[in-house]
Formats: sequence, C-alpha cells, structure tokens
Amino acid sequence: MTTRWTRLLGGPLAAVVAVPVLGACTAEAGGAPRAAPSTAPGHGRLTGPCTVHRETDPVSARFPELGPVASTAWCGMQPSSGARVPGPTDVRLFGVLTPQDAAAVRMYLDDPSYAFAPATPEDVPAEIRSVLPADARWLSSRKFDTLVGGGRDDGDFYFDRASGQVVFDCMNPRRKDGGPASPAASG
Repeated sequence: MTTRWTRLLGGPLAAVVAVPVLGACTAEAGGAPRAAPSTAPGHGRLTGPCTVHRETDPVSARFPELGPVASTAWCGMQPSSGARVPGPTDVRLFGVLTPQDAAAVRMYLDDPSYAFAPATPEDVPAEIRSVLPADARWLSSRKFDTLVGGGRDDGDFYFDRASGQVVFDCMNPRRKDGGPASPAASG
C-alpha cells in the first residue's frame, strides 16, 4: 500500500519521514519570518530528531529553480499536529544546499523585483544548524517562495549572498522533474 508521503516524496526522503517530527514556519510578505499558527494543518514546533541525509537528487528534483546542487544536508520530518490520526502524513523538508553555480542563484538576489529582505530561518534543527555558515546574512523573498511553490507548496527559502548557500524549509514539496514519485526507499 502506497501512502501519500511516499507518493509525494519517495526515495531516501520517504524512509526518513517515519521518524516523529517537527513543524514549519512561513514567511510574511516582505520576507520577514513568522511562526506558523499552531492550529494550521501540518504545522507545529520541532518535536523529534533530524536524521541528516546528503543525497542531492531529492533536493534538486524539488527545487530546479536553484540549478544543479553541488552538496546538501537535509532532513525529512513529520510535523507534530496534536492528535495522532491514522492516514496520510505531511512532511517537512528542512536543509541547506550549495548550488553548483552560485552565480545562477545570486541572479535572484540581484533582481529587484524579488524584493529580498533580511530574514532568519526559524526552528532550524541542530543537526542542520551545525553545517550553516556562522557569519551568514540570510535574505528571503515571498515572491521567490511563491515561484518555487507554484502557489501550492508551503515553503521558505533563505539565501546567503556570501556563501551562495540556500536554506529551505518546506511542507510536502513535490518533485518537478517527472521522476518516479515513490522508488524503493533507501536509508
């Protein structure tokens, strides 16, 4: 039987989401982050461990706007939603990526129509925080978040101009490469 989360995420990410987990935060207009209301479906505070994965395919297939991924560290987690009910599960994908072409990512930062503004990723799992640049100056854009999510996905992206790295914090991001939704799960 295929569950919703394996259809949506598949691959290594599907194996990770069985771990009890976390919540998400969303950004307000202008890029300033705010905590999602605890009553929002699929949102809650961080409640479980984050198992770090480094496979690039699950990330690059979901965020092709950022180009090929040179390296990444990410976790797939289930948000705490209060009462436990059997059925499909939402997945929070949180991580950081380094693009193969930092200039391609910086072109978004240089485009004034995106109106990037200082913002700070919230509820960063300790396992991911340990791989972030200590001196990063994160910038976020609601327009970029909408571009990547196509108006359907709940996600926040934070860019650091100096390192070229991008932090992503998304709920149920979909593969955009037409690849299989649920290949055999791996560790």
